[in-house]
Amino acid sequence: MALKKKFFSDESGASLLLIALCIPLLLTVVGITVDLGRVYAARTKAQQALDAGLLGAVATANTSPVSSEALHLFNANYPANYMGSTVSGFSVSKDDDNNIYNGTLSLRVPSAILQMFGYTNTDLSITSQVTSSQDGIKELTLVLDNSSGVDVAGMITATQSFTNSLFGTSSSLPNTYISVVPFNVAVNVGTQPIAKIGWAQSSILYLLYSGGGNNGFFANRNPDIPTDGSYADVSDTPPGVPLTARFRTPYAFAPGLYLNGDGVSTTLAPMWFGTNSKSDVINALQKMVAAGSTRVNVGMMWSWFTLSDRWTGVWDAGKPGLPLPAASNHPKSIIMIVGSKNNVYLGGNQTCGIFSCAVSNDDTTTAAMCAAIKAKGIAIYAIGYGPPSNYNGAQVAACSSGAGYSFTAPNKVQLTTVLAGIVDNINYTNIRLTQ
Repeated sequence: MALKKKFFSDESGASLLLIALCIPLLLTVVGITVDLGRVYAARTKAQQALDAGLLGAVATANTSPVSSEALHLFNANYPANYMGSTVSGFSVSKDDDNNIYNGTLSLRVPSAILQMFGYTNTDLSITSQVTSSQDGIKELTLVLDNSSGVDVAGMITATQSFTNSLFGTSSSLPNTYISVVPFNVAVNVGTQPIAKIGWAQSSILYLLYSGGGNNGFFANRNPDIPTDGSYADVSDTPPGVPLTARFRTPYAFAPGLYLNGDGVSTTLAPMWFGTNSKSDVINALQKMVAAGSTRVNVGMMWSWFTLSDRWTGVWDAGKPGLPLPAASNHPKSIIMIVGSKNNVYLGGNQTCGIFSCAVSNDDTTTAAMCAAIKAKGIAIYAIGYGPPSNYNGAQVAACSSGAGYSFTAPNKVQLTTVLAGIVDNINYTNIRLTQ
């Protein structure tokens, strides 16, 4: 009886029994903790990689297929067999109506401990959504070297491809305004040239030497021969009452006055200002031909005027609000394509008829012009086009807005590629995750 009583009252070893009973529960809790941690880590890693891949791919949509580039970037950010996981069903689709890209994939994460209880895998669906918005108002000017010797035909092909990529399937972009500025030693203000006669330092020379028809040729402000500091070339002042704020007509048809002339050509295509129509841009590009000498500073000067808010309402009475006021949400950009060197006014003394006279230096003016434009917050994409020996590569690089804005394109194929990358920069500055 005493032994029986002692047996039932003895508690030694009870803790071992409790531990034995709790081991399965403890293993379950540990298994859940470990495996949920693995699932969470894999899911987070996959989500981040998909988001990064889709964002990066959309940002280069015009240079690389979005689906393949998104997968490439995903693989670069998600190590193979991470946490033992496997990825399948990777896909990217696009809603063209809303510029929305959707990325999806399936993720399987194997259990480390719970598989002892029959739970072998956790299957997850990972999704991401990126919206590309072009809601911001943009102004863009193409300033294009049409000098003799430049492959203008190839330039037309490349810039038309650029235009098609920029517009996509749309015939117009309500919030994007594009100007086209072909140049050699001058520009052709084209449409309604008589209405711009007040821009000329000499209305007689403007009418006499503008080539007639629907042409109106202007160069710069500085008379060049001789140099005169009162004529401010590096300025976006619009034409006004003082002659120093107006522009001269190129010395194209005055051999008795200047034997060397300027090297302008009446075949120079007219400018096109502030359009949001694809057909307008294409038509302006198709009119370009190569002829005449080169003054890069003149092309850059007039491209600046198409974007400067000091010229608002000056260009076209039908577009009184253009150029737009400078604002952080109104990016302004110039794409400069140059295929030749300044070859008219290079400083020192040049022949002026039967005399020798001092002249200005277009290379110096070009450098100052580019610096002044960038100081106004206008981005410059500068492209050297054709054989590098044909243009001033150092000048092109210095004129650009820096790394990522300076390019070389030896032929039209490479020019097309460079311009496609610029489209991505312009179109996809506002991309964001929306899911």
